[in-house]
Amino acid sequence: MTLFLSKRLLINIAVVVAAVGANAFVAYTQIGGQRDADARMLRSTSVRQNLDAYHTALDGALAALGRFEASGEPAPVNAAAAMTTTLAGLEHELRQELVGEPPMLDALARLSADSRALQHDVDDALLKSASAQPDASRAWAASTYTRLGLGLDRVEAALAALRSEENRALQKALAVSA
Repeated sequence: MTLFLSKRLLINIAVVVAAVGANAFVAYTQIGGQRDADARMLRSTSVRQNLDAYHTALDGALAALGRFEASGEPAPVNAAAAMTTTLAGLEHELRQELVGEPPMLDALARLSADSRALQHDVDDALLKSASAQPDASRAWAASTYTRLGLGLDRVEAALAALRSEENRALQKALAVSA
């Protein structure tokens, strides 16, 4: 009788060990999936922050031109260079973050093309405001500000398209990990 109980006990132990192993494997795969989802979420957050910083840099340069138009306060001499440097750095970071996602890289390329033309015009306007005499006419600034505002609208549309593409990619990645 003891031998029968020992066989049964060994069978029960083997079943328990197999069940624990299966549960450990399932937990391991779920943890791996959650780790991937967390990494994707962090990357998405970083992309969004960089897109917001990109918009802020362009908007800040346009605001400096608006201040010049309203009060005659010239933009800082290095404002144009600072904006260009900031945008180039953000674009580089975004390009690195979006490697492996061709639709997002295409959207970034469209944003970059729209932004470069605007940057050039904003640079010219900021340099002109920085070198303007205090008593000189600022009438040119109003039309330039309006024109650049329309250019910023195009860039904002490209930013919105990139955000939308990022949302889609994030939702797709989270659906896969669920």
